[in-house]
Amino acid sequence: MTIPSGFNSSISAEDRSEIQELHARYCWASDTGDVELLLSLYAPDGSFSGRGGTVKGHEELQRQLDGRPPARFGTQHNITNIVLWREDDSIQATSYCLIVGPSDDGSVISIRGFYRDRIVRVDGHWVFGSRTFTQWNWDDLGRLAN
Repeated sequence: MTIPSGFNSSISAEDRSEIQELHARYCWASDTGDVELLLSLYAPDGSFSGRGGTVKGHEELQRQLDGRPPARFGTQHNITNIVLWREDDSIQATSYCLIVGPSDDGSVISIRGFYRDRIVRVDGHWVFGSRTFTQWNWDDLGRLAN
């Protein structure tokens, strides 16, 4: 997925605001373990891909979320630099993510990476059709431009 050049003005301010709220709710639901809220942010056939593979549909998402260790709750997802563009009847997005987690000395950035999203309209609201998380290590950063 390549970010198109130029500014995409075909996405209304209202849609941008709703998509920003979608991202904020995702962070809140992930960090507090609110499975019901998290599932409501995905299309019924929506998918999530990450370090643990890909899950698709609310039933698989629920199983994955129910299996998370308690230590996962209380992290803080910080999503920034959300870039949006329209592609057919969906909106594509990419954003940075830092996940702050506990350590013996307080809190540290435990994971850094980026999301690639396909956001679709379901029942009049923007939700994730697909969401992919890629974790960065320092060696990856030089390859991103290629």
